[in-house]
Amino acid sequence: MALRKDKSLIKNTKGFTLSELITGLVVGSFLLVAIFSFFNIVVLDGFQLQENLLKTTERIDAASYLIRNIGDASSFIIQPSISDVNAPYSPTWPVIHPGDNVHYANPVGVVEPIFYFTRYAYKTDGTIALKANGSPYEDEFILYHDEAAGKLYVRTLANTLVANNKRTTSCPPTAATASCPPDYLILTDVTETSFAFFAKDGAQINYYESPDPTNPYMPGSDFPLVEVLDFKITTVTNPGVDNGETEAVTPMRIALRNG
Repeated sequence: MALRKDKSLIKNTKGFTLSELITGLVVGSFLLVAIFSFFNIVVLDGFQLQENLLKTTERIDAASYLIRNIGDASSFIIQPSISDVNAPYSPTWPVIHPGDNVHYANPVGVVEPIFYFTRYAYKTDGTIALKANGSPYEDEFILYHDEAAGKLYVRTLANTLVANNKRTTSCPPTAATASCPPDYLILTDVTETSFAFFAKDGAQINYYESPDPTNPYMPGSDFPLVEVLDFKITTVTNPGVDNGETEAVTPMRIALRNG
């Protein structure tokens, strides 16, 4: 028996109308735009959060380095005694006295020393290098702010009187060679550094405040009495992911080993 087509099924089957197709396309387009917008926001926030995490990690690493190295220092000094041919004020760095000081980033700024400190010199065999009288030789270190670049560096001045000194004198990054490694980069995007010095009893050390009211030209206490450093570094941060803040402050309080 021949099969017959069910005309009722053919009659009742119909496709989308033009208006229905247009409506579907419009709704679908809105959905796609919403999905892609949400995706872009998620991706952008992810990149911003990653950048913020990296900046936070850099600040933590910088604080750890400074606390460890300055905390292990034997003293602060007013001026390096080891010659530095790469000093911005060659042949040496300028005299610095303790005070309540602030340094700011400056697009046309200079290389500004913040303070100098010393650490015991070590030989390549890991032993402390000692003088004939039994006292240790010391290497010298310069913490400086490259104001134009907004970067914080530490330069090492290895004591040339120590045979087989474990440390090597460093150079500005632009002048670094195989025998003179680049200065250690502490932190980037630095806009401000502020610091104050204190004695063991908690009294602030300020060379520029005269202890004698009758003689304003009499200098105050100097670095030999300094045993504690309060140090703050302000850096640029990402306002989009840091509660609208454009700067982050990393505070440190460091006691020297001689304290």
